[in-house]
Amino acid sequence: MYKTSKKSTYVIIAIVTMITTLFTSFSTFYVKADVNDSIELINKYVDSIAKKDWGTFTSLMPNDEQADYQNYFADNSITNGVKQIEEVTCKSITKVDNNNVKDDLLSNEFTILQHSNNIESYIVGLDCKVSTENEFFYNGLNYFLIVIAEENGEMKIAQFNRPSYDLLKTVIDPSANQKDKEYSEEKAALNVVENASNGLLVNANNEPILDDKFEKIQIQNSDFSNEDDKCSENKISNTLSSGFPILNYYTFYSYPSSIVVKMDLTGSGAIKTVNFNTYIKNVLPNEWFPSWNSEALKAGAYCVKMVGWYRTINPVSPSMGVNVYQTTQKYVPSTELTSTNNAFNSISGLGMSNSEYKLFFPEYAAGTSGSAGSRAGGQLKQWGSQYLASMGYGHNYILNYYYSGSEYSSGDLTYFSY
Repeated sequence: MYKTSKKSTYVIIAIVTMITTLFTSFSTFYVKADVNDSIELINKYVDSIAKKDWGTFTSLMPNDEQADYQNYFADNSITNGVKQIEEVTCKSITKVDNNNVKDDLLSNEFTILQHSNNIESYIVGLDCKVSTENEFFYNGLNYFLIVIAEENGEMKIAQFNRPSYDLLKTVIDPSANQKDKEYSEEKAALNVVENASNGLLVNANNEPILDDKFEKIQIQNSDFSNEDDKCSENKISNTLSSGFPILNYYTFYSYPSSIVVKMDLTGSGAIKTVNFNTYIKNVLPNEWFPSWNSEALKAGAYCVKMVGWYRTINPVSPSMGVNVYQTTQKYVPSTELTSTNNAFNSISGLGMSNSEYKLFFPEYAAGTSGSAGSRAGGQLKQWGSQYLASMGYGHNYILNYYYSGSEYSSGDLTYFSY
């Protein structure tokens, strides 16, 4: 019998270890680089919707979302989301550089994006036939951003929602392919996303989507003559377009009466439809200290209102039929207070848009006590709003301090009544 020496054994072990390490490293690299695997995952996701194979669909979700999807599919009272899709075909899948997707990633809502080191992003075109048209899906070509991320060695569908218009227009160019049908479908889908990005909900035929939830409102000039010099409002022009809609000048918005919330903080992932005003009143005291200056609270009321409004048109999770998570901004039922309600009531019937009259997502974060933070940074600081208010500045100045001259608004904000 051949007998290996101890030295030979060590050499063999070293070689095997080296080969195993190289193979493992190669495999890891292969998973990250092979677009075909990701496309296969996306096609599997779409196929599960087409076949209503909700077991497979759920298995493709991150682990912390799977129980919520099981509850969603088990609840027959919920008919929106992927349940409303009767037929679906995948028309296109285009990989997007992650550097271009940063502003579209919803890390607050989808925690897998906070810790995964392997993330890929795709713009996907889905041709849908739906039971009802709403902010989640409509008949015809729908564009979605699908973000996949690795979790415990498996790639999962981490995010599925409508891309921003700024992102989509860098990927889709219908003028590059002017075959009649494809050109018109892509152009119509781009128009839907552009209108939604600016506050108007339309379908592929450029018709406003109106139901029990939404009404189309026409903005009116608002009179803020009672404001002092520090918080005078920038008035909207009296000239209103008679056309509908006109690109780059929006005078119509879709106004929500309710908002769909995923109770991921206090409700075990349950899906609740909440009156829109009730939602605002029960977010504000959980995001701004109720004892703060009234002008800081008014600035907060505008932010909370417009974040919710924006997400009713550009929802966080179309697949589940959800506009916002509790982690989008902290909604806690039955927490409204007098001071924050007064701030909310002071802006009743009023909205905020950028200098081009377009709705936008007014991002905000905590900031630092005793500091205003950066001007024109595009992110309002909550502590900064209190600091500026304590210095005698009104809510309009506070809002413009952060948003005017930022990526969201080239000039001063505009306010409108409805």
